[in-house]
Amino acid sequence: MPWECADTKDPNYAKFIAGWDDFMKTKPDGIVTETQYPSCGKIFSILYKEALRRLLLRMLHPDPEKRITIHEALNDRWVKTIECCCPEPNELSKAVTSIDAAGKGSCKLAGKMVVQKMHNHVPPEKKRMPPHRFDTGDGY
Repeated sequence: MPWECADTKDPNYAKFIAGWDDFMKTKPDGIVTETQYPSCGKIFSILYKEALRRLLLRMLHPDPEKRITIHEALNDRWVKTIECCCPEPNELSKAVTSIDAAGKGSCKLAGKMVVQKMHNHVPPEKKRMPPHRFDTGDGY
């Protein structure tokens, strides 16, 4: 975590908020673009990819109404470049998905089976959870 608690007593959070305050003075709409984004301290400047920095700043926007959603984050160009373990649909059709365990040669066939780990990176449905110290205010 870049800061222990979202409180200006934490020096990293104070730099983060100061960076957003300066940014909002020059760009009142507060929209992060490829060329305009806040400078929020060393913790963000050391990120090796500018695209990642912009994505995180959009996710951590101090105004919840301007913060991007998980679906918007998943559709971000930088996120789409992350290699995923989910195979392409045409690769699934090539894989052996079932065998007749009683059939002749089933052991050899089982040895050729490819185990595919699958997930689709779609967030789960919202469920009410008890609030904790990092709750952003809406209880989710």
